Amino acid sequence: MGAPGSGRGGAPHCHGSRPPRARRSRLTPNFRVEAGTGEAVLDGGRTAIRAGFAVVVPAGANHNIINTGRVPLKLYTRYAPPNHRDGVVHQTRANAEADSEHFDGNTTE
Repeated sequence: MGAPGSGRGGAPHCHGSRPPRARRSRLTPNFRVEAGTGEAVLDGGRTAIRAGFAVVVPAGANHNIINTGRVPLKLYTRYAPPNHRDGVVHQTRANAEADSEHFDGNTTE
């Protein structure tokens, strides 16, 4: 979940960046904040987040992660059930959006 304004991969969210609000889905995204400060918005409820925080978004919830600090907000995202092929890492939002990959149903566990 990533580049400025995105929740993909491991790249930073720039100050004030707001990725498009995620649509309701069957997926359960989990965000882990590695550096910076921000705000998690889940179904309209707002919670301050910072390095060391985790955010678990219930399947079907509208959600958004916003950088509120002056330094990049670095986070990563995990989805359940799987949403991407094993080993896929996007370093930038542009890379993630340009990649047509999808989970092929094969797991490594």
